[in-house]
Amino acid sequence: MIVNPKAITFFGNNIEAHVDVTNGGNNTFIFSVDGLPDGFTLHPMPHELQKGDTLPLVIIRSLVLLEPAVVQSSARSPFKFRVRTNLNDQEEVAIVIDPKNVDVWKNLGDQVKRESGKASSDISVNDALHTVNTSIKDSQFPEAYKYVLVSWLSLKWRSDVLR
Repeated sequence: MIVNPKAITFFGNNIEAHVDVTNGGNNTFIFSVDGLPDGFTLHPMPHELQKGDTLPLVIIRSLVLLEPAVVQSSARSPFKFRVRTNLNDQEEVAIVIDPKNVDVWKNLGDQVKRESGKASSDISVNDALHTVNTSIKDSQFPEAYKYVLVSWLSLKWRSDVLR
């Protein structure tokens, strides 16, 4: 099994990164991911890979918020996860997150507010979904997450108005 690259970086407002898993051996194998940190999800889930085939594994920022202190320590000692096969092969991949990416969901919410031109309490679900869909249109970000994200942003905006 060949896993490339060995390190991925989430920078700016980037919500996903790719790792290619290649079967360079003589046997079909099933691979899985172990130890993916909270705050990330992957697509596809464990998968069979024929000899000679390559499959992109997409690591996506989930809606779990990352603490700035955790991210700062990840710059010195990156998060790591392992790609394993049923043939006892294992490769480790590091995840580095820049400080701006900690606030990726807040940044997207700020973008929704700017693009809608409305007060926080007046932004509709459709306004927010339009910006979210436009911003992450080429992403593997699950459709259901988009609705959860918009709901979370709406609740946050309304709670800010009530303060």
